[in-house]
Amino acid sequence: MNEDEPMNPVICTWSAELPAGTEVIWPDGCRDVIAIMPAGQPAALLCSALDESARHIQCQTATRFMGIRLAPGVRFAWEREAPAMLLSDRYLQRWSAPLLQLTDQHSEAQNSSTSTDNLLRYLQQQIDNHAITPPEWINAYLLELAEQDGDYRPPGASVHRPRSERNMRRLLVEYTGRPPRYWQQLARIRATARAIAGSDEPLAALAAEYHFADQAHMSRDIRRWLGCTPAMLRADNNGNDQRANNLARLSAPDAFTLI
Repeated sequence: MNEDEPMNPVICTWSAELPAGTEVIWPDGCRDVIAIMPAGQPAALLCSALDESARHIQCQTATRFMGIRLAPGVRFAWEREAPAMLLSDRYLQRWSAPLLQLTDQHSEAQNSSTSTDNLLRYLQQQIDNHAITPPEWINAYLLELAEQDGDYRPPGASVHRPRSERNMRRLLVEYTGRPPRYWQQLARIRATARAIAGSDEPLAALAAEYHFADQAHMSRDIRRWLGCTPAMLRADNNGNDQRANNLARLSAPDAFTLI
């Protein structure tokens, strides 16, 4: 495989409708191009930042979100020379005019699959036209980091990639804005949280299985990354299937999804 061969820039498409209030979004290692459509208000188009902690979204009114999840390392021209820009939200004003017309059509036909398809098609077209995709080895490297329990180890040779460890680290930050340690910690916390929400195994045993120093260490890291406790990941408040919802959110396509 040629090292310059691009990877697929899109992991998945998604949509959600949230009521007025606050919603917590957990970091998944991905940025998203998101159409934000509050009821009775103008739509906006956002490219989200690469988060390292839970994000709190405040909806003033019922709001529909529709987005395209970008693979790690996908950038746009204005970000290419400044990796720090990947760590901040950016409103895509230049793409917004056609979006307003499409969202007007969408509001007139909320249940129209054609309207939804048109919105996603527009977003996909903008990404196809403007996204700069990283080389394929980025995806393979992240998957390897996700499987590592300790310090960095040089990856195998299944995908052609830079020769030195130093170059790997430098290019990973250049393409994604984050160093290997960020990706290792994120992969571990998401895998641990899935195991907590998806089983009744004792927390101390899970802490050992996922190579935390102890249960308290695991709890601190979950709170830092996700803004909740292990007990909250397993809780069902008033029988509302919150635990199942947590597991579904943690199992959704993320930066470590093989595409």
